[in-house]
Amino acid sequence: MIKRISILTVVTLTMFSISNLSAQSKQLQQHQNSAGRIKSQTELEKKNSKIRFGLKAGINISNIYENSTGFENNSKLGFMIGGLVQILVSKKLFIQPELLYQT
Repeated sequence: MIKRISILTVVTLTMFSISNLSAQSKQLQQHQNSAGRIKSQTELEKKNSKIRFGLKAGINISNIYENSTGFENNSKLGFMIGGLVQILVSKKLFIQPELLYQT
């Protein structure tokens, strides 16, 4: 029972870590424009990305609690999947509507 909770926790944390790593790359790829000036990948993305789309996915676990003898596990497993749109409002502000389906 506790092993199952530990495995699900590791899987969930791994999913969040992967999404954070792929969301913003710290390595810049260099591009050269016609005038010979070098632009970074982030400079090019800022000009072209006023609206971005994305996906969300996850695992839901409910009804896990602790009592005097240990953990009680009447858990129900479910999943979450959906999409999002990120709309640039100003230089540092986005609006992000989401549509999610959960079980």
